[in-house]
Amino acid sequence: MLPAAVLLSLFLGAACLAIQMLFQRSSKDGSPKIAANEPSIIMKIVNTLDRVTTRVLGLRLFYRPNSYYLALVDKVPESNLLLPTHKEKMKAGLELYLTCEHRRINHTAYDRLLEHAPMITQIQNYTDLVEFWHRHPDIADVKLKPAVIIIGLNRTGTTYLYRMLSNDPSARSTRFFELVKPVPPATRETIDKDPRIQPTDRMFQLLRILQPARYDQYDQIHLIKAEEPEEDIVAHLYCHRSFIWYLRSGAQYRKWFMGNASEEYLFLKRFYQMLQSTYAPDSHWIMKAPAHQLALPELMEQFPDSKLVFIHRKVEQVLPSICQLADYDPAQSNCFEPTQLGRDVLDYVSTSIGRMVRFREAHPELADQIIDIQYTDLVADPISTVKKIYQKCGLEYTTDFEAALIQDNKNRKQIAKSKTTARLEYSLEQYGLTHEMLNEAFGEYEAKYLKQ
Repeated sequence: MLPAAVLLSLFLGAACLAIQMLFQRSSKDGSPKIAANEPSIIMKIVNTLDRVTTRVLGLRLFYRPNSYYLALVDKVPESNLLLPTHKEKMKAGLELYLTCEHRRINHTAYDRLLEHAPMITQIQNYTDLVEFWHRHPDIADVKLKPAVIIIGLNRTGTTYLYRMLSNDPSARSTRFFELVKPVPPATRETIDKDPRIQPTDRMFQLLRILQPARYDQYDQIHLIKAEEPEEDIVAHLYCHRSFIWYLRSGAQYRKWFMGNASEEYLFLKRFYQMLQSTYAPDSHWIMKAPAHQLALPELMEQFPDSKLVFIHRKVEQVLPSICQLADYDPAQSNCFEPTQLGRDVLDYVSTSIGRMVRFREAHPELADQIIDIQYTDLVADPISTVKKIYQKCGLEYTTDFEAALIQDNKNRKQIAKSKTTARLEYSLEQYGLTHEMLNEAFGEYEAKYLKQ
């Protein structure tokens, strides 16, 4: 006879899929019948079943003790290509998140379902990378091509610019599937037909089944596809430095998160050296991650020849948009308490901007490596903005690149028009923020860096 847990899992899968398909439909105006900030039907079923099985059978669905994940980290081999402290620091961050009070109190069965596979995958990918580097120690000798690194807060157009610059045939950026399953590294000949593309897209399809309303809203905010260029989050996720974890954790994890990131950025350098060993760009790398703004000294230590492109946008537009992005992440089960989320994002952004300003003040010698871009200019005339960046970076702007840019913009406009989900509005007040709070925190920054 099948164990009770297996029977429950089979029942759960069939029931969830049937009910979700029956009830989770979009209305005629494109807005979901079940709001994205409400629990999905599957979530309700999973959590209800968990309460029943816990009470009747003493069985917690999808449960793994914290020691299970920490033991997996212990099995990861050491690497001579990383700092000696890397593995212990990675494990410390994971343990701080796993044991934080917020997670202990609020973690439901559905949270465990959503969290388990990504956490296992992160640890397994980290293991695969370390083992690959052990077999190929000459990766450390690869001299990286120079990089154009896009930096700025979330929701300032960094992804838009990143994907535009990735159209340059002479450049190279990381694609989503390379981050989801990085080993073995892709080659120039295989990258457009890599066998990892379809499994990565199926992962997104599963998220859409589990949380259709939340996924569709997130897809409006940030397009996610396996073959799309995606930011170099690997240094943070594989090392358990996660913005969503930051928001969902307590003071100890946040302190760790905001600490020195030397280990993570050497890890990131090794990652790019591995990618370049099998597929090098003809001219330069395109890199991007808003989190780089928190660790500019560590970033420039590993990528000293880089050009840094900072995008600036009014903070009153940025903050509620970041809150919305975090709120509708389909890899989590429910929304944050709005006012607390607003305060946490305000603190995070304040730290990020403060570190950027202090770094630039302390390093005037880097002025020739820095390009400042206004969000309003990027949106109004993206082609001219790209030309400005290329001119200041001393890069060749070719007719092939411009043709690819124009076609890419047309394609993205068509994708935007084809979406039927109504995009949600956001405001400062929605997250307990005021103009006075923002003026006090960011007035000097905006006066210096925003075009008046």
